[in-house]
Amino acid sequence: MSSKKQFLLVIILSLNLNFFYSNFIVKSNEIHSPRRIVAIGDLHGDFKQTIKVLHLANIIDDNKNWSGSNGILVQTGDIVDRGPDCLMIYEFFEKLRKEAEKVGGKVINLFGNHELMNLQLDWRYVTPEDINTFGSKKDRIAAFSSKGYIGKSFRSSFQVVAIVEQDTLFVHGGVNLQWANKGIEKINQLGAGLVEKCTDALADGKQKVIAASDEISIVHPDGPLWNRKFAYNDDKATEKEVDEVLEVLKIKRMVVGHTPLGKKIKSRFHGKVYVIDVGLSEHYGSNLAALEIIGDKVREIYPEERDEL
Repeated sequence: MSSKKQFLLVIILSLNLNFFYSNFIVKSNEIHSPRRIVAIGDLHGDFKQTIKVLHLANIIDDNKNWSGSNGILVQTGDIVDRGPDCLMIYEFFEKLRKEAEKVGGKVINLFGNHELMNLQLDWRYVTPEDINTFGSKKDRIAAFSSKGYIGKSFRSSFQVVAIVEQDTLFVHGGVNLQWANKGIEKINQLGAGLVEKCTDALADGKQKVIAASDEISIVHPDGPLWNRKFAYNDDKATEKEVDEVLEVLKIKRMVVGHTPLGKKIKSRFHGKVYVIDVGLSEHYGSNLAALEIIGDKVREIYPEERDEL
């Protein structure tokens, strides 16, 4: 092979690796100007509240268009169930994703346990009104399949975990030490594998999903989608594990949804863990809150503080 061809091959491989890596870790282009990160928790099928919280955080304008400049929006999962509007919300996030990319911003969607429940046809929390928005049960199943709008979005735009700006881990439930040792890339690979198999099964009309045990472990009680340990436990052993997770992943903090602990965001273990599920949807009380991170500054945003933004 000529030196010119070798040089071109190195460039192509480098670009491909950089693209793969960027799916998991989002870094700022400006070292001295950290990007604004806004994180919101569980939305549970409430489009009205979704719009309210995004407007509260100055992520969208009065016309429901992206106004977050080059900022990063992270939604920590559970868009679906308990309310009627999951389809509208999924569609809206795809719209925002495209608008954000045009101005250097980014939208990151994470899987919640309820996304995976729906892919496994666990409809315990699906409302009749939600089914009606799809037309029928059959149409809803098709939408979540690999051939449907939501299934395709899951496969292309959603992930289990994300490290943003190199220092903050976002996940629906929590990443314990066992999972941290697997690494961010591996966690997302396992999640993608399970989602691929689930969406394919729905497309093929299969009731049973055949997946590897390590892929299935994503939805185990101590897996990243279901873990509530860091939201509930206050003992020294749990704090020690939090410290170990942060050290392994070389991050400063973990932000989780999944576990509503009241109407306000909860900072735990001296700011090492933030629980941002505040019961935002009408089902849980219509409580509005968003978390803002700019460099080392972390701030909770509530309606009463809207005028300060």
